[in-house]
Amino acid sequence: MFATAGSATQATTISKALVQDKLAACVNIVPQIVSVYEWQGQLEEGAESLLIIKVRYSRYGHIYVSNWVEKGNEWMKLFLHL
Repeated sequence: MFATAGSATQATTISKALVQDKLAACVNIVPQIVSVYEWQGQLEEGAESLLIIKVRYSRYGHIYVSNWVEKGNEWMKLFLHL
């Protein structure tokens, strides 16, 4: 699974929580990616960290990660694009 976080601190926090809660076997963090997107009719560019979340199919298939996010903080919902 792929997700983005708005900062390296958020990426680390999300990654540690996913691994501690056994929802991911491993999370790779790729810092300083640049995202280009359209927002309210304007072309925008911003820095983010990419999360490569390695999960077992059984956990992903049962949407455990999505349920975990729903119980988490608001920023987790915003930055984990599931």
